[in-house]
Amino acid sequence: AMNWPALTPECSRAIADVLKDVVQNRPKDLFATVAAELERKSGIDPAEFAAHFEECKRRPRTYVLQDRCPKEEDPLLWVPMRYNDDTIMLKCQGRAGELLTDVMSTEALPNGRELYDRAMVAYPELMYLRDTQLETIASQSLRGLFLCCSGSSSALEEGLEDDDPGLTFRCKALLAGVKANLLQPFCLTMQASTVANVEKLEAIVVFLVLQLLGQHEGFRERNGFGEQEPCRVALAAIENAPESVPSFRRLSQASQSLIKGTLQAYFSFDMMLAAEVTPAHFLRLKETIVPIEGGLLFFLAATSVEYLATQRTIQVAAETQDVVRLTSICVPGVERHSASRAYELYLRKRAERHQWRLMRDDFMHRAIIRLCCMVGSEETKTWNEI
Repeated sequence: AMNWPALTPECSRAIADVLKDVVQNRPKDLFATVAAELERKSGIDPAEFAAHFEECKRRPRTYVLQDRCPKEEDPLLWVPMRYNDDTIMLKCQGRAGELLTDVMSTEALPNGRELYDRAMVAYPELMYLRDTQLETIASQSLRGLFLCCSGSSSALEEGLEDDDPGLTFRCKALLAGVKANLLQPFCLTMQASTVANVEKLEAIVVFLVLQLLGQHEGFRERNGFGEQEPCRVALAAIENAPESVPSFRRLSQASQSLIKGTLQAYFSFDMMLAAEVTPAHFLRLKETIVPIEGGLLFFLAATSVEYLATQRTIQVAAETQDVVRLTSICVPGVERHSASRAYELYLRKRAERHQWRLMRDDFMHRAIIRLCCMVGSEETKTWNEI
């Protein structure tokens, strides 16, 4: 393997003894003394070792790079040590590009477990989640994203079932809405090159991974620097322990800005659909996300994909697709309007689906519309009853 093996206990003791001696005796030539003492303790003849070393240099050498953290190793220690080389990072980037290009092709998607296995090699931070519930959520989130981004015409028809029941999706209308209104405009555009679309899609994948890392207790304790909220944990790791998030490090500056902005302004997509958001959330978008090119569309695309996994087994109503469409139209309005005005326009559009009219500054009616949205039903009869 490329990684250096752990020191043997005997070797560790020998080094400790030599260092203890030089600290006490303070020799004039520190390095020469340490080298001589280690050479003596090794019991190896220097001339024989030099000859052996020269012979080894003449032999052809190959390196076997481990793709997955060995079972006996701690991923939180292994991944930062393993993925600390530019060549290795480029290899990961190549594998990620191959994976996402295959996903966007017209071929039928492989099963969810196979795709997740490939994703784990391309995005090694997923190894941190090994044998936890978060690993299941990660595989479900990526499965939902890949279903939406598949170029296969049957992906949202026959492709929803999976060999693993835990990766089967029932929320067809939600998947269709997210794909048509959020992912296609952002990372599946015909006008952009495949490379450009892959780069944007990869930013969504890394965002999903970082969100899950922020919820991982071990990662939070080691790299969260006292933060507890998942987004803050991820941001702390990015700033203070970049070696722990190699997939983020290798992204372009534009992609990094999109992810950091979304983590800073984050609120969940279900808060938007249920109208639990307030003008303060819209203001956060306006101040943090709007200045970033493509920021609003990325925010909606990334958070909506995250939401897919939570609705995986729910056969959502067909109207959900239209609600996602309204969200994709109304939220970007914060670029042109004040936060409070954009918020009001969003509620107005939700009300118009049921032939309701929201007057400006009618706070009672606004509260009723929010209650109707929180119920989660888009049936006009239900709204009228409320």
